[in-house]
Amino acid sequence: MSHHHSMENTDSLLSPKAARAICGGLSASAIRRKIADGTFPAPVVLSRRADGAPARIAYVEAEVRAWIAEQIASRDSQSQR
Repeated sequence: MSHHHSMENTDSLLSPKAARAICGGLSASAIRRKIADGTFPAPVVLSRRADGAPARIAYVEAEVRAWIAEQIASRDSQSQR
C-alpha cells in the first residue's frame, strides 16, 4: 500500500485541543463552523462509538500548519493594497 504525501512519514496528528492552541485559541465551535464551510482542514477519525459517531478525532498537523500559513499570506496580501 503506497501512500504519496508531500511530507513522507512526518505527518503528526494533533488533538483538537492542541490544534486549537496553535491556531491562536480558536474555539471548538469556530473550528467546526470553518470545517462545515470548507475553510479549515477536516479531522481524521481515530475511533468511533458503537453507534458509528466519532469518539476521538485528530487534525493532521501539516494541514493545520498550512492553514495557518494561508491566514498569514492572506493578511500580508491585504496589507499591500
